[in-house]
Amino acid sequence: MNYNLLFKKANEMAALRRRSGELISPDDTICVLFSGNGRVFTGTNKHQTVNGKAMNIHAEAEAIRSLQAAKETSIRTVLLISAMQGTPLLPCEHCLRTIALLNPENTKCEIMMHDRAVPITELGDFSGKVSESKNLSSEGLRVSGQKIEEEGNESDILKQRVNSLLSVVEEDTEAEKEDEQPKGFLGGLFRRKK
Repeated sequence: MNYNLLFKKANEMAALRRRSGELISPDDTICVLFSGNGRVFTGTNKHQTVNGKAMNIHAEAEAIRSLQAAKETSIRTVLLISAMQGTPLLPCEHCLRTIALLNPENTKCEIMMHDRAVPITELGDFSGKVSESKNLSSEGLRVSGQKIEEEGNESDILKQRVNSLLSVVEEDTEAEKEDEQPKGFLGGLFRRKK
């Protein structure tokens, strides 16, 4: 496998996206898959609003859709890069699980990083069940700027971490608002009890 080909393809797509004049955010990504049949499939993330919620459909999900449209399911190598910096990223746990469950051969899949190819098995045990792994219409969704809440899906460690971080940010924001209130006599040294 020529890994340079995957990096070249991903960087070409990133450069094209930057030249298009499209606003690129830090969470925008590009995915290149090398299939079991030796073909290359690509995908870019897409921002959509679904039922009033901002959704980010992962580049991995788009690349997998292209792979499936070509009647393939086997993946040898995955490269995910930041559209802004062009640096390799690890796919999220949900996307890794979807790749692993798409075809039994995909447990031999490698994830490209800047210094080496990482076997998917080193990143976790993805033998768990993914709901509707063959139909990715509801898969690979990331909520931007709000808590992630999906009914009926199994608890995901990543979702729990994001929700935890968002709640800390909300608490910090509330604490900052309290600190902005007028201090009163002696600069707030002696606060009045409420």
